[in-house]
Amino acid sequence: MTNTHHRSRLLACLILVSTFAWSLSASANEDLIKYRQAIYGGIGKHTGAIASILKGDVPHTDDLPALARGLSELAALTPDLFAENTQEGKTDALPEIWENFDEFQGLIDDFIDDTALLVEASASGNRQDFARAFQRVGRGCKGCHDRFKAD
Repeated sequence: MTNTHHRSRLLACLILVSTFAWSLSASANEDLIKYRQAIYGGIGKHTGAIASILKGDVPHTDDLPALARGLSELAALTPDLFAENTQEGKTDALPEIWENFDEFQGLIDDFIDDTALLVEASASGNRQDFARAFQRVGRGCKGCHDRFKAD
C-alpha cells in the first residue's frame, strides 16, 4: 500500500471516530435535558398534588408533609441541571439562563429556600401557614418561568 492510501484510510477513520464522538456527546446532552425535564416534571406533579389538596379537590391533607419534603428534595437537585452543554436541544429553557446565570442561580437558591420553608410549614400543622408558604413557592416558580422558560 502506498503512503497516500494509508493517509486516506487514517483520515477516514479519524472522521468516523470524530463523528461517533460528536453523536455520543449530542446524545449525552439530550439525555441530560431529558433528565432535567423529568426532575421538573416531578416538581410539577408534586405542586399539582399539593394544589389539589389545598383547593379541597382531594381529602389527603395528611400527605402534605410528604409532598412538601418530596418537592424540597427535588428542588435541591435543580442547581446541577443547567450545565452549559444543555442549552441546545429539545428544551423550553431559554438562552437567557446561561446569559444571566447568576440571576438564574439566585432564583434557584430562592426556590430551594422556599421549599425548605414549605417543609417547615407542613410540620407546624397550620394549614394557613402552609398555604402561604406554598403561594410563595408558586410565585417563585412563576417569576422564573416568566423570565427563563419558553411558553
